Amino acid sequence: DWWKEKIGKLLRQEEEKLNLSSPQLKLKQGYTITSDESGKIIKEPAKLKVFQTILTKFYKGQISSKINKIKK
Repeated sequence: DWWKEKIGKLLRQEEEKLNLSSPQLKLKQGYTITSDESGKIIKEPAKLKVFQTILTKFYKGQISSKINKIKK
């Protein structure tokens, strides 16, 4: 039926939009997500402190780093 096809097509388009904005896709493309130890995403270095531990998530795995210098 025409409506089912139309709705199915719209749903597939919306699903594709969601997939393109997926954090997992960004990680797969080589980007990382950095957070503090509580899991809060870090958006700017001004919120960080020397000797603070941060977590960096990759597509496959995660590392923990200690800050030794901050350039603002």
